[in-house]
Amino acid sequence: MEVNGIQRLDSFNSLSFYSENAYHEIRIPGIVCINGGELLCYYECRRGGDWSPIDVGMQKSVDGGRTWLPTRIIANGKGRNACNNPVMISCRDTLYFFYCENYKRLFLSESKDGGESFSPPCELTGVIDTLSAGRFWSVLAAGPGHGAALEDGTLLLPMWFGKNETDMFSHHPSYIAVLSRNSVGEWRLSSPIGEAVLQDPSECCVAAQPNGRLMLNIRNENPQRRRAVSFGSPENDTWSKPVFDASLPDPVCAAGLCRCGEDLLFTNCRDTEKRSRLSLTRLNAAGQTRSVTLISDNGGYSDVVYAEKLGKAFVAFENGSGHISIAEIQI
Repeated sequence: MEVNGIQRLDSFNSLSFYSENAYHEIRIPGIVCINGGELLCYYECRRGGDWSPIDVGMQKSVDGGRTWLPTRIIANGKGRNACNNPVMISCRDTLYFFYCENYKRLFLSESKDGGESFSPPCELTGVIDTLSAGRFWSVLAAGPGHGAALEDGTLLLPMWFGKNETDMFSHHPSYIAVLSRNSVGEWRLSSPIGEAVLQDPSECCVAAQPNGRLMLNIRNENPQRRRAVSFGSPENDTWSKPVFDASLPDPVCAAGLCRCGEDLLFTNCRDTEKRSRLSLTRLNAAGQTRSVTLISDNGGYSDVVYAEKLGKAFVAFENGSGHISIAEIQI
């Protein structure tokens, strides 16, 4: 159905709500595609707010999103820690799973069998401290959603950092940077991106454009209520001065971004006041809007992946009721 030039999706599926252990809600979804058509959706299983005990759950679909296996816990907060901001990157035969703990520590686990099992987590907080070269941070978080993998095996993980020296638990003020690992395992951290332009930038998403240039799409609290965009090169850790995209309104919320052939797919709440009108926007190589599909009147955090062999995009999003929904769009 089309209304005022915007396509509207008429139906979508909801994942089963994982209620064991008295989870209050599931939030902060991410989604990746492996082996051409298998999907992994992962999310925070919360017992309260941001700082409550949180586990990371994951559900898998082996039939292109038609059915989903029950939730498995892949990061356990043990009833006292917040395992927050899960991010996955699928690269060649390996699935990389990043997550944070209590907004203070960063961990990485790897899977060689499509998410059936993960290696013991390796802590990367010391790597961040070393690469920050003395730059102060009080809290940190990855993504969320998913990161990006380049053809040479380089991994890209967008991150944001709080820098409040009087309140070590505050998310404000903040800055963003991109953590990367090249094909020989060397870690690098970019300089802060857009500090002079962006007001409290935080959760961001990254994708490689068809021309090889990298696009970083950034949540921010500037009064424009528009997404900010920065561009980078795979050869270095420098990023352009962010600009606000007038075609992408946003109520200050996390969003999703992925490559789709010669285009990019972007998901967010297309509203400047509240988390509603969850939409899929198709962008051309220059970042210009080609089409918009309204998925749900309700919305929240979201992520998107394109399954090329299926010719479909899958959008995982908060549907406003403490659950995660999956929308399937033919591309």
